[in-house]
Amino acid sequence: PGDAPPEIVAVDGRTTVYEQAARETAELVATVGGNVAVVVSDASATEMAAALDAAGIAHGHASRNGIDEAVTVVPVSVAKGLELDGVVVVEPADIVRDQVSGLRALYVALTRSTQRLTVVHRKPLPSPLATRSSAA
Repeated sequence: PGDAPPEIVAVDGRTTVYEQAARETAELVATVGGNVAVVVSDASATEMAAALDAAGIAHGHASRNGIDEAVTVVPVSVAKGLELDGVVVVEPADIVRDQVSGLRALYVALTRSTQRLTVVHRKPLPSPLATRSSAA
């Protein structure tokens, strides 16, 4: 996406992956402006929305009809076809685990950004990303 390489952020300590994703979202909003998506496994959308609320970040929710705010929580099942300035992909291992075509769903999530991509994880990265992360 864009000229900037993807940023991979490993979460440890007391911060939850959702709290860190909210911080990364705020940074992307400040950096790219435009539309920012926070792509999560379908099961994690409510937790991610709560973390954005706690961080004071106004956001909407994506549906099959598209996005409705500058920052939008996007369950991976509705991410296909969206194009956004910045994307934060949260916990790729959950996306791969929870979707029928897990790696394909992760690919869709990782290719929605036109400018900046950030991946936030606590769990080990799926093998294609782990290779990319160790090479960076």
